[in-house]
Amino acid sequence: MRIFLLFLLILPGVAVSESPPFEEVTVVHSKKIDENSGIDLSYKYPNTVWTHNDSGGTPYLYLVSLASGRTLATVHLKGSENRDWEDIVTFQKDGKSYVAVGDTGDNLRRRADYQICIIEEPDFDLEDEDSIELAVEQSDWINLRYQYEDGAKNCESIAVDLENHQFVLVEKIYQNVKGIPGVYRLDIPTQSVEDATARRIGDLKIKNTSAMDISDQGNTMLIRAYHAGFVYRRKVGETWEEVFKKPDPEPFIFPMQRQGEGVCFTSDGKSVLISSEKKRQPIYRVTLPGL
Repeated sequence: MRIFLLFLLILPGVAVSESPPFEEVTVVHSKKIDENSGIDLSYKYPNTVWTHNDSGGTPYLYLVSLASGRTLATVHLKGSENRDWEDIVTFQKDGKSYVAVGDTGDNLRRRADYQICIIEEPDFDLEDEDSIELAVEQSDWINLRYQYEDGAKNCESIAVDLENHQFVLVEKIYQNVKGIPGVYRLDIPTQSVEDATARRIGDLKIKNTSAMDISDQGNTMLIRAYHAGFVYRRKVGETWEEVFKKPDPEPFIFPMQRQGEGVCFTSDGKSVLISSEKKRQPIYRVTLPGL
């Protein structure tokens, strides 16, 4: 059954790998996190991840301990609106670390524009046993408002290409809907932008995509669907545009989750963390095949 589900997500004839080794890292214990839609490692606080809730939730980011599953800090992005937050990504630039959350979901493809909110990772004293709450004023975060060059899209997957200082976004098309999902790029701004345009750089053979990430090493991209992961590898001097023209990614099966939506690389780029919506869900570490 699991292999059958995987074949529904890609073109016929692609070789399928069984589930690689995995382990449970922790269980998310926060009552406030019930639609964990994205996940990524913190650069400032070891053994923690940033996450958020899906559409309709309050515009809060949560810093969660991978040791205890406890929420260590809650950050309120004042002036933002969680219309449909779908993915989160962290990155470093010029010695600083940043968190970006994408208000990019659009199941009905009716939105006039989309939004990515970018903040510098705040300073916390995590030695306190109580969860920290912090409000970030709108003047202190970067608002990137954009459209796609070829019309409205539903996107649940965002990554950062550090080499080109760009966001990479993957369109989500459900399995029973016609169309070829697109891959888009968007420059990361240094100040708020209200009218950016996401440019299409490739086509994708995968449907039902729910998250993605690019390793810190910059040579491996993983795109996830609910039950599977798909690995793209980039050689030295090769662009992601060239990678997406290759025949097929490397697919493998993820451990089963209630509604698997989040993924991020570990710092060594050899494994990924995956998360799921619903309350009290585990975070798994999955070793990538072939690394």
